[in-house]
Amino acid sequence: MDTETWLKLVISAVGAIVALAALIRACLEFVQQGRQRRAQMFFDLRRRLKEPELARVAELIDLVRLRDDTSIAELELQLERTPLRIKRDYIGLFEEVSLMMRWGLVSPSTANYMFGYYAILCDETPSFWAGDINKESLYWEWFRDFCRRMQSEDEKLRQIELSRQWPDRSRRAAKRRARRG
Repeated sequence: MDTETWLKLVISAVGAIVALAALIRACLEFVQQGRQRRAQMFFDLRRRLKEPELARVAELIDLVRLRDDTSIAELELQLERTPLRIKRDYIGLFEEVSLMMRWGLVSPSTANYMFGYYAILCDETPSFWAGDINKESLYWEWFRDFCRRMQSEDEKLRQIELSRQWPDRSRRAAKRRARRG
């Protein structure tokens, strides 16, 4: 093999390696941009939950569900009188998170960590649903499905926490399940 042929082969090999490295880098950047976009969408949803109107709904639900004092009646009345537009936006936010889960953009455990608490409390608060919003409407099915999934995720977290607190009990329960199954 003469020097000219050998030089052409080396240059071709170097060119192929550089092209391959550029392709790999482009693919990695594409994946990284996708992650960044998904994260940005998720943080935008979280930011919307903190907007004054929606944050007030979340606060009222919290107070209604967690208080035992006499001021609860006034809080329930405030929650019932919350305009339909705001209630729709609040529920719609959770439906958007549900969509992100369905599309595989966010894991159920992450959605639960960031939004599950608020969705579950909303679902279980009668004064939120009082008045002009029908909880059983076909149009809120994704919200109800999201709440069911978040309750399931919440139960998984509780089981993990229980197994950490009582490791012997969870091992015994696992052995009992294995014997039955």
